[in-house]
Amino acid sequence: MWGALGFLAAGDFERGYEIIKAINPAIRCGDKDLAERYRIEPYVFSGDVYSNISHTGRGGWSWYTGAASWYYRVVLENLLGFELLVDRFTINPAVCENKNKGCEFENFSLDIKFTAGSYKINVSRADDGDKIFNLDGNPSDNPIIITNGEHIVDIKY
Repeated sequence: MWGALGFLAAGDFERGYEIIKAINPAIRCGDKDLAERYRIEPYVFSGDVYSNISHTGRGGWSWYTGAASWYYRVVLENLLGFELLVDRFTINPAVCENKNKGCEFENFSLDIKFTAGSYKINVSRADDGDKIFNLDGNPSDNPIIITNGEHIVDIKY
């Protein structure tokens, strides 16, 4: 995860996202050859994926919660761009610059629940490249102040 975090922080979406995909156990186990080498359940993270020639691609330290929590944080915060700031949050997704290389998704959605309210956040690529933030159908700033009730946030980037 540290490699993915570093590449995303440096603005290299393609390399960061490639690492995120490479260590995702569900993706690894979706391919029969990778699954046989990995030898770990498809629903748990391993702390290590071995590179030793006799065990290349095999998972180790399975059920390692530290790996799963860091994966979650890097995807949520560094790839999808969600950041919680006490009474507000921001969304600044990592952007794939080359639509022909590494861009497997053009949009995503998040359902975030706070004590004070809930937010359905829809993020998609803008046709013209301009960033647009709407809260409940009205233009909004980024960060968005958390308020009571159910809200819909539409973001184009």
